[in-house]
Amino acid sequence: MEKTFTQRYIDGECEFSAIDDCIETWHNSKGGVELTLEEYLGLTDEEYMLFLKTSDELRNHLDHLKEAAK
Repeated sequence: MEKTFTQRYIDGECEFSAIDDCIETWHNSKGGVELTLEEYLGLTDEEYMLFLKTSDELRNHLDHLKEAAK
């Protein structure tokens, strides 16, 4: 299975701005993706709520996870 946005970001394989491309791909799938946006991005419920508040909160949270993974 392909890595989610969250996995790629934490692994340092993409910038945070790549989330926009992932969301666009999910929207353009026209039913081809059987996942919710939250699942497609690889976010937990808590992370998705952070994203809905402001993407900066999610970025800060994921940056913390990225640092912890080093």
